[in-house]
Amino acid sequence: MPISALILKYAICYCAFFAMLLLSKANGGYKLFDEKGPAQNTGALLGLQIAGIVWLGVVQIFTFDHSWLEIVFGKSIPGFFPALIIALLLIAVILFARKQSESLFGKIISNQKPVKIFSQAFILRYVLLRFLFLCAYEISLRGYLLTDSVYYLGITKAVLLNAALYALLHAPGNKKEMIACIPFGILLCLICIWLNTVWPAIVLHVSLSLTYETNLLKKFYKPINAFL
Repeated sequence: MPISALILKYAICYCAFFAMLLLSKANGGYKLFDEKGPAQNTGALLGLQIAGIVWLGVVQIFTFDHSWLEIVFGKSIPGFFPALIIALLLIAVILFARKQSESLFGKIISNQKPVKIFSQAFILRYVLLRFLFLCAYEISLRGYLLTDSVYYLGITKAVLLNAALYALLHAPGNKKEMIACIPFGILLCLICIWLNTVWPAIVLHVSLSLTYETNLLKKFYKPINAFL
């Protein structure tokens, strides 16, 4: 595929999803929780997950030349040392996510405002869509885009570009969040390049996000503890 056509395809997918981010932010459906409390527009929040699945997953899988199975699972099983590194990073990510969720919970409670409680049906739909969204997200950024960027730009420029685009996707949040995305994005890129597969990035990102969000859900809605 000519590089100009490749850049255009990535740009269309990225910009379409970024537009949905801005739209969701404007309509109160950007995050499940922020410092103001739970999302006010659950429809917009679910719509954002679906948009990500479509633009970063379905569209790219069917229009790009890469095999998504090879991108996700690679060509070989990692040995003991890479598996150990991933396991240690996984533990660190989970502990970090729990700490951050505790901090946000304290900020929300300190507002002393009534907290909206989500229905169990919404939570189940959200968790499923969130998982699929994060898989599509990583396949796109740390899979397709990173693979093509390394080929055309080399490792250093490809990693920096990837981290910058990743941070930009968090611009609707806040400056602190964007800055935190840079080292995390670089870490995920380096792991994927090292092992030539994207599943470690999927595991780490899914663990970070769902640990953070389910920990908050447990605090606000005790009855769901049985299945979270």
